[in-house]
Amino acid sequence: MGFRRAFCSILFFSLSLFGCSDDTAEEASTRDQRDGFGLGGARGELTEVPCESSSDCDDGLFCTGKEVCEDGFCRRGVATECDDGIACTIDTCSPVEDGCSFKAPDADGDGHGDISCRGANDELLGDDCDDADPNRYPGNREVCSGDPLHDEDCDPATYGYLDADLDGVVSATCCNEDSTGEMTCGADCDDFERRRFPDHPEICDDIDNDCDGKVDVNTREVPWYVDADDDYFGDPASDVELSCAPLEGRALRSTDCDDGTAAVHPAALEVC
Repeated sequence: MGFRRAFCSILFFSLSLFGCSDDTAEEASTRDQRDGFGLGGARGELTEVPCESSSDCDDGLFCTGKEVCEDGFCRRGVATECDDGIACTIDTCSPVEDGCSFKAPDADGDGHGDISCRGANDELLGDDCDDADPNRYPGNREVCSGDPLHDEDCDPATYGYLDADLDGVVSATCCNEDSTGEMTCGADCDDFERRRFPDHPEICDDIDNDCDGKVDVNTREVPWYVDADDDYFGDPASDVELSCAPLEGRALRSTDCDDGTAAVHPAALEVC
């Protein structure tokens, strides 16, 4: 009993010291050489993978460099170094594209590279006007936020859409500022009054209809069309009545395609 116990102790100590493995030689080789020429060791070193020609060593990957057969064994390739010589670009070797990739940085992660990064011929490599703001990039939805300095789509000519009174004219509070400091804004000086916007005819109603700062100046009789649904757009096929003052049940604009439904008119918001 004492001998058997001593033998087991020695065996356990030996296994603990030297380790053990159920891997066959082939499995161990496969584990250590998963990419065809060996993962371990430095690039350019000889592997234990036997070969007859360099084609036996080629793993088909551009980024791992060119593997060659030397003295009957594969030599690991030297990893491809990608550098276009442009300081601002992010240079990487892409296994997906199987080649070098040179891209403008995208610090805010919105999928658009920094517009300030330029190529060797001064061409733009990115289109993001603000690479520190993930909510500013070309194609982003422009909103009327009340902040003229926040240009969501990198286009100062667009300024979002706000038409609270549904007169078809964007509120003058919707603005964007370009690089010269010039503001581009909507035209409606009063987005809560349907009878006030540029080019509205001056009528007899004690309101500055055309947003020029003057009330009831150069007023005149204008045609009024039947507006059965009271959406401020009249039926073009209806009879016309001339008047300087507003007429109940009538509208100045005759562009309503459905005068029986208030939610249907040229200035209505389209919904799915």
